[in-house]
Amino acid sequence: IANPCNNSLMVIEILLVCIVCFVGSLLTFFSGFGLGTLLLPVFNLFFPIHIAIGLTAIVHFLNNAFKLGLMAKYVDWKMVFAFGIPAMLGAILGANILRLLTFQYMEIHYNIFNLECTNSVLKICIGLLLICFSILEFFQKSFNLRSSAFWTIPGGLLSGFFGGLSGHQGALRSIFLIHTSLSKEAYIGTGIMIACLVDISRISLYLQNTLDIYQNYYYILFPCLAAFLGAWSGQKFLHKTTFPFFKYTVALFLIVFGILMVLGKI
Repeated sequence: IANPCNNSLMVIEILLVCIVCFVGSLLTFFSGFGLGTLLLPVFNLFFPIHIAIGLTAIVHFLNNAFKLGLMAKYVDWKMVFAFGIPAMLGAILGANILRLLTFQYMEIHYNIFNLECTNSVLKICIGLLLICFSILEFFQKSFNLRSSAFWTIPGGLLSGFFGGLSGHQGALRSIFLIHTSLSKEAYIGTGIMIACLVDISRISLYLQNTLDIYQNYYYILFPCLAAFLGAWSGQKFLHKTTFPFFKYTVALFLIVFGILMVLGKI
């Protein structure tokens, strides 16, 4: 017989996750950060980091699939093949490394400023990447890759790799694509298409190797729908406007979250 207290607690937890995911998804329209960057720490508050990365990927893909329906006619297919195919290969490599770090759990002990820390290699890596990519969001437009054609394949591999490993693909992809000859519409549509390819590649591997996603589907379905609803609401009723205050506040939160992950406090 199911315990009513446990059932009530489960409902409260799911409701809380849904609210946070909805707000986090909606914040992408004010903070300037991508949906994946914002949702990863949100999901990690309630799930192990490898599950959080998988959930973020699913929501990220659903959101991009929705946007692709609006922007498909602007996709530059030549750039998709040149940049997107290497990105898919990089995503497969990154997702496989994530799998190795997950299933070959390695706990290490270290000391930072006389603070004793116990953590896993995976959480340290993801925490450091979260810090780095949060900072990178501020400087991506300052990178000027003059030989953009030369960097197309390496850029695809690199952005796809980090997309597969931690979900951080948008900032690097922008660095390599923003200085190409693509129009604004083509830049957006092509970026969405490439993001979908990376998400498909990594999600297929995440689902194969993460049984918890199937076992706890009720903790996954509703938060995913809530985050998707937040993204849809923002696209439907709000204009994409970045406020510096929100951007700096969110960046600070992400950096602090990354530091706490590195210290093993989350």
